Amino acid sequence: ALVSAQEALRHVMRELARRALVAGKRMARPWIPDSVVLWMRTSPTSDSQARSNIDLVIDDPKDRMRWLRGTPDVYRVRDSSSFGHAAPQASVATAVETADTGGEVVALATRALPVDEKALLAPLADPQIQVSFIAATTAPPVNRTSVAEPKIDPIAVAIRRGALDEVGGFPPGAHPLPGLLDRCRNAGHAIAVTPVAPTTDPERRNDPAGGLGSVVILAVVPVHDVGGGSRGAQMAQELAARGYHVTYVSVFPVDETVDLGVRYIHPMLEQRTIDDWDTAELLPRIASGDRLAIVQLPHWKLLPHIAKLKQAGFRVVYDLIDDWSDPALGSWGFDPTTQEKVIALSDGLVASAPALVRELESLSGRTCVEVGNGVNTRLFVPAGFQPQHDIPPGDGPLIEYHGSLYGNWFDWDALERVANEVAAARLIVIGDEKDHPPMPDNVHFLGLKPQNELPPYVAESRVGIVPFVVSGTTHAVSPLKVFEYLAMGVPVAAPPLESLAGIEGVHTDPDLVVAVRQALASRRPDPALARAIHGWGPRLESLFDSVGLVLGEDPSAPPVTYRRRPAIRWEASERLVVEAASSTRGRRPGRGTPPSPPS
Repeated sequence: ALVSAQEALRHVMRELARRALVAGKRMARPWIPDSVVLWMRTSPTSDSQARSNIDLVIDDPKDRMRWLRGTPDVYRVRDSSSFGHAAPQASVATAVETADTGGEVVALATRALPVDEKALLAPLADPQIQVSFIAATTAPPVNRTSVAEPKIDPIAVAIRRGALDEVGGFPPGAHPLPGLLDRCRNAGHAIAVTPVAPTTDPERRNDPAGGLGSVVILAVVPVHDVGGGSRGAQMAQELAARGYHVTYVSVFPVDETVDLGVRYIHPMLEQRTIDDWDTAELLPRIASGDRLAIVQLPHWKLLPHIAKLKQAGFRVVYDLIDDWSDPALGSWGFDPTTQEKVIALSDGLVASAPALVRELESLSGRTCVEVGNGVNTRLFVPAGFQPQHDIPPGDGPLIEYHGSLYGNWFDWDALERVANEVAAARLIVIGDEKDHPPMPDNVHFLGLKPQNELPPYVAESRVGIVPFVVSGTTHAVSPLKVFEYLAMGVPVAAPPLESLAGIEGVHTDPDLVVAVRQALASRRPDPALARAIHGWGPRLESLFDSVGLVLGEDPSAPPVTYRRRPAIRWEASERLVVEAASSTRGRRPGRGTPPSPPS
């Protein structure tokens, strides 16, 4: 108890110091000229989490530098002449009902245009630009150590039909443009914004959050992190495809070293970070149906949001997904006192592994339901795949691992022993390769891949492995990859982790080599049976039931669309485009490709 009190006190002191520093900066900043701030800036900075390529249309040369200095490197500043002169023709409607006239470009203005409507259509002369907005906005403030994305209040839009169809059309309601902007940014479409003076009454997003119900997932990382393979991201995709409106809010940024450009697109899936999400904006939009909040991280920033959701009639489930007391997992600042507050606010408790169930029951004195990880049954179906070019050739059995390659729980020694003692095998390792010890020549690292591109590799494999050290931390893990292997008819070799005990098709032994040999000699598991047992549908049924809700499904709901559109990060010299001939500058090999039209 004394240790917990000391940890809580340190947390409070750190937070008070942080708030005092922020307040001091805010008070002092208006008195410091921008020129001095820029002079003090030690090096150019950017927001590595910004993923929307936006061209700002600024014709006044005096304004350009302020926009360039204050925005991330995914932004460019262009003058209107840089787009060329072949802008498409479209009539600008004043209501959604009259906007969709069947043309190549759909244009809509929800307020009186402060500029000529030609300014709205001109950026679409560039074939890479999919969406053009006239928006009330101002340049972000110039800071010494950071840049920011501007707040954009859209007044009018011109959008190519393919892009509009891909994002699900205009959001319903009288003010669809804020929602459309969010959808286009999440989809990775290249956007042009022509800024105009801010209004005194900006439009807030108010399109109804309808469907079977509203689910808020307070998650650890964004949907696209680890290639889209996190537990929260998998739940979000399943729920949206069933007809639920999902608001996915991440606490931490992406931790991968490679931007795969993963985009998950669905009109019922909204993606936010905790720092740019306003609970009060969502609540008036909820139309009907069940209300459920799934909390996957006991972080102090989430506490006020959880309380507001609970007051608004949401059932709250605390979903314990990891042993946060392990310093390797809870180094973000895990505080037992905060977890106790989350537990107290929760109507139901679930955990992904038996050890975590016991932990939650011990902490709460309440019943906790085991909800293991599952498999995306729409994605992992063993049929119709083409051979992958980067799978090493040979006749030996293919042994595959995909997942994280960090932490003291990854057993590099076991992986090396398998490679040496099953020498005829070809081992492929898929994941973000940051650092690893030397491995035998038959171990092939294929790099990080999106979740949606894994099935062909699993389909060609003879065995899927889980090279984890047996410890308290790994006993508290439900390896999602195991259920993906089984759903593809691939037997699994793993150490004797508690969460894997008794699962058909999983071969466990303290020596991973022994487990691999058992799996190689075994019959393949029934993939249809594995999907029926381990799909995210049954898992979510248990989670809903823990708070007295029934998981539904709308047969007419569309599946989530997957695209790869990496954001372009422009060099400083590429971020100002003022000539028509310069409009394609910066698209160089090795820096990604421009966001493409829908395929």
